[in-house]
Amino acid sequence: MRPFQSPHVLLIAAVLWVLPTAVFATSWKPTIILVPGSFHRSIVYNEVVSGLRRAQFNRIYPIDLPSNGNDIHDREPDINAVRKPLERALAAGQDVVLVGNSYGATVIGDALKDFKSDAVSATRDSKQTRGRGKVLGVVMVSSPCSSTSLFVWKKHIIPNANRLAIQLAGFIPYISEVEHPETKLDARTVAPPLFRFDNNSRVWSDGDPNLSAAQAFYNLLPPHESQYWASKLTFASFNAMNATARYIPYTGDFNCLYVVGLQDKSIPVAWAQTFFGQPGARFQVINLDADHVMMLSKPTEVVNIIRQVAGS
Repeated sequence: MRPFQSPHVLLIAAVLWVLPTAVFATSWKPTIILVPGSFHRSIVYNEVVSGLRRAQFNRIYPIDLPSNGNDIHDREPDINAVRKPLERALAAGQDVVLVGNSYGATVIGDALKDFKSDAVSATRDSKQTRGRGKVLGVVMVSSPCSSTSLFVWKKHIIPNANRLAIQLAGFIPYISEVEHPETKLDARTVAPPLFRFDNNSRVWSDGDPNLSAAQAFYNLLPPHESQYWASKLTFASFNAMNATARYIPYTGDFNCLYVVGLQDKSIPVAWAQTFFGQPGARFQVINLDADHVMMLSKPTEVVNIIRQVAGS
């Protein structure tokens, strides 16, 4: 059921007694935007979506990125796929939590660029942003990193930044890549051996004879399940993957929560630590005993993290 909304106060008063309790339980809950990583479709979030619906979230948008399974010229189609539901939700006065796994964390970062000024002015309660929704969180999921553990989410831990993204083992750009694009390295020189580049137009996840995609992405799933999900993988667009990021959300404009998969075999621990060690980087970090695609191996834990960020 959609939350009851009406500008007519008298009408609300007249019908309060007939509205189910569930309406009020869901009306304040934010919109959740879920973005997968390279090679993956949005179906990897199916269990997370079910868990969120049981928790009475009713505005959930799993995104299929155009760069997965299609040859595209740049990252813009991916950015637009996230930006459109984000813009609609904010314009409708809905708060938003964005969740990105792996490469999906890079996409949600770029999608937030156009909302940077709103994020800053909203903290000052400006007339321009009153009535608009807020980005409550940016959640980046799943690269191993430092030993820091934070299991209780605290809102507004970053002064003057009341918006947040959740990054589930995020494969994210460095600050220097945006400030000095000429320093960005080609994806072919920094990608893990798992990645196989096909004529510089497509990227596949079968490049390492010693580490299959099933082992790299889903090593905590039973073998039959990891093989099933590996069979669903598609190619990723090299042009999208190799594009230079346009915006870094984790320097203070937005609250960014990075969820580390402690058993992630896709990205080395030392690599992930370089994200947090950058001067000017501002993250909250949660360590989770999970693999790279933790939405499949630890869906309940991922749901609980999103609920904490959403203020549930």
